[in-house]
Amino acid sequence: MSNVDKYIKATKDVLIKSAEEDLEEKIIQRISSVSKDDEKLLDEKFLEYLKKSNSRPYFFSEWILNNPGKLGLMLAGSAVLALVIYMILRKNKKQ
Repeated sequence: MSNVDKYIKATKDVLIKSAEEDLEEKIIQRISSVSKDDEKLLDEKFLEYLKKSNSRPYFFSEWILNNPGKLGLMLAGSAVLALVIYMILRKNKKQ
């Protein structure tokens, strides 16, 4: 299991740029010092994990989890802006 943890840490910042046919080989080449015996650890589940962890929705959800204060501040600012616009429109409608 420590080998799998080592590969997950090593591939944390891997970016999959294209969906070509030899994607598995490209990933294996990007990971340095992988022996032939350890290549067996890089199975389909691991490759699916890499594809999922490099997707935009995953990055966005991680950003939300890592920055709850920023998200709250942006939501509060948006709510205040919407309230100001509503009050301006309501005031103009009465005139």
